[in-house]
Amino acid sequence: MLHRPGDAYSVDVFWTGPDRQFAGWYLNLQDPIRRYPGGFDTLDHELDFWAPASGRWSVKDDELFEQRVAEGRYTQEQAASIRKTGDQVAGMLSTGSRWWDEAWAEWAPLRHGGRSSCPTAGRTAPADLQPGGASSATCRALPR
Repeated sequence: MLHRPGDAYSVDVFWTGPDRQFAGWYLNLQDPIRRYPGGFDTLDHELDFWAPASGRWSVKDDELFEQRVAEGRYTQEQAASIRKTGDQVAGMLSTGSRWWDEAWAEWAPLRHGGRSSCPTAGRTAPADLQPGGASSATCRALPR
């Protein structure tokens, strides 16, 4: 999962099969991630987007989202904010202006029992944590 602090959605990378062939990007609308003493928390907003490797993006669960709004699970103000985020994500996907490095589609976990972890915020991550083995990306932690 790729996520920027403050964003009301995450970007999940999907692979398929034993050879981990890239399947696509799943954009999950949710509350911005919140840190608490036990870890992190968020709340799913039902509305999602699927951008397959082989084709055109689509909206997922829009009817379920509207059903949840009708049930009162979201206030009209919350629903408007979620729709606005959905419009922003749709615009981003339509124009191809993705903020994440698409090389993450090629990322794979360490083999042979190695441990993948993100170093302290602001430090450059080791090459085995970088898409394509690059060593220039920086991990960033959420503010406490």
